[in-house]
Amino acid sequence: MVQPPPKVRRALGALPDAPGVYIYRNAEDEVIYVGKAISLRKRAPAHFKAPPQPYMPFSEHVDEVASLDYMETRTEIEALFLEANLIKRYQPRHNVHLKDDKRYPYIKITKETIPRISVVREEMEDGAEYFGPYTAALPTRTTVYLIQKNMGIRVCRRMNPKGCLYMHIGMCSAPGVGDIDETAYGERVRKAKMLLRGDVQALREALETTMKALAAEQRYEEAAEVRDYLRGLERMMELQSVHLTRERDDDYIAHAVTGHMAIVFVLLVRGGKVVDKRVLRLAHGDDVPTADVLSAVIPQLYRRGGIPRTVAVPEKLPDQKTLELALTQIADRRVHITVPSRGEPLRLMRLAEKNAASYAKMERLRTQLRVEDLGLEELGKALGLPGPPHRIEAFDISHHQGDEAVASMVVFREGRPLKKDYRRFRIRDAEPGDDYGAMREVVGRRYGGSLRAKLPEPDLVLIDGGRGQLSAAGDALGQLAMRLPVAALAKEREELFVPGRSRPLDMEPDSDGVLLLRRVRDEAHRFAITYHRSRRRGALTRSRLLSVPGIGPKRTQDLLRHFGSLRGVEEATLEELEAAPGMGKASARNLWDALHGDGGTS
Repeated sequence: MVQPPPKVRRALGALPDAPGVYIYRNAEDEVIYVGKAISLRKRAPAHFKAPPQPYMPFSEHVDEVASLDYMETRTEIEALFLEANLIKRYQPRHNVHLKDDKRYPYIKITKETIPRISVVREEMEDGAEYFGPYTAALPTRTTVYLIQKNMGIRVCRRMNPKGCLYMHIGMCSAPGVGDIDETAYGERVRKAKMLLRGDVQALREALETTMKALAAEQRYEEAAEVRDYLRGLERMMELQSVHLTRERDDDYIAHAVTGHMAIVFVLLVRGGKVVDKRVLRLAHGDDVPTADVLSAVIPQLYRRGGIPRTVAVPEKLPDQKTLELALTQIADRRVHITVPSRGEPLRLMRLAEKNAASYAKMERLRTQLRVEDLGLEELGKALGLPGPPHRIEAFDISHHQGDEAVASMVVFREGRPLKKDYRRFRIRDAEPGDDYGAMREVVGRRYGGSLRAKLPEPDLVLIDGGRGQLSAAGDALGQLAMRLPVAALAKEREELFVPGRSRPLDMEPDSDGVLLLRRVRDEAHRFAITYHRSRRRGALTRSRLLSVPGIGPKRTQDLLRHFGSLRGVEEATLEELEAAPGMGKASARNLWDALHGDGGTS
């Protein structure tokens, strides 16, 4: 169990047995985690219990906590949405949160006597209604243009009693001049909101009924105006090309992870048509189960409304009933969270999952290109190098309880693998299990042996490990009188250490520079462990053959060379073993019996 600081311990003891939200801050008073609870007294202290629980990922970071604050709520549902709002406000580093929500356009209808419509990039606490977010600005502005043109909703910030340009070109109903009364204008705004909520079919039917009634009363000009509304509406519906067999108002939410990033893809279905999509980038979505990610994201997606009748998810969520009640409360109608299992809903969920995977792949490629360019520049500045580290060489040690210890060296040039310069090493001198000694040995061999003349010097030497491994590498370079820049990247918290500092550099784990080093470090680890496993398999193979009477090192090599592998030896017939180079009948019989469990001595 991790002991919290006295200040935090006292605050934990004073928490009420009531629903609410708790806020953890670090020594710099930065909000690092926001959590919700049915009982604050029971939930908040649970993070400090050992071992860390998989459903409470923040438990691994409780040593950062310096203070605790909380806000009590009346219900668990209020706590759910208060948590979403605080996460949106503070963007805590250890919460799953929507990282780039503000880049999407919204359509805003103001809360005024004569409402105004506009395209904005951010929701505000101003009482207005926001629709979206939408995936691109151009279609969003086109929608506003068509609503303005066909329904006469005002766009001007101030109403001019003498009228405006839009009034003179027939794109505004001129409520400021008095050409339309508040009731009639309010009806137009209501229909615009119907359209933006996705009630396209209902709006079309209402307009058709109105048009026929006006024509029957011989009010042809007004009927023609409604007809023009209908034509604009049809134009807006032209892009809604995916028709479903029955009308639905659903969102299909899928999740995909790429590297150290996560993507949430939302497929929007309104009035039986796929009308839009939403692609969201998640901070701290990696290594968190899909159900937990979506449980955290849904309140943030719908905290201001825009809720369909059904929210479809790929698997059952931990707080599903509570989330349903919360969405129902906001929407003021029944909302269901479902897991599609067959038919059209399952097909749409698979489509959402396919899109999520596709966007994750694109995000990985985009991030890779950005990290290569910006990451190198950031590292050069953070490490005090003369320029970006164009060539990085990274080292990793791999063994199994000290056995078959090996090391890898991978090389990245301009942020990309240079595989022709990769090297691998068998550890010769270090004691089994001595990782520091192994690191000292392999760094010494790379920069003090034959490779020194064959390969160019790197701009940065990266060590997989913490201060101990860094010190060992520094010792090896010091003995060679070499002054190469060296740094170590520790796995647990992705902290970057450099010589002469007891604390890690102040770099965010998801910064471009650290992301690049993580990629280099992970490649060194992959290369080392692949070599170690091949060595270990070979050792086990040799050990099994050498344990057979009459089979020595030379015969073992001859057998493996003749049959290609241990499996080839195992599948050989007794006659084939007898005919193998250097084998006789007695040795072949001993080997056959040992491999096929028919006896043999050890």
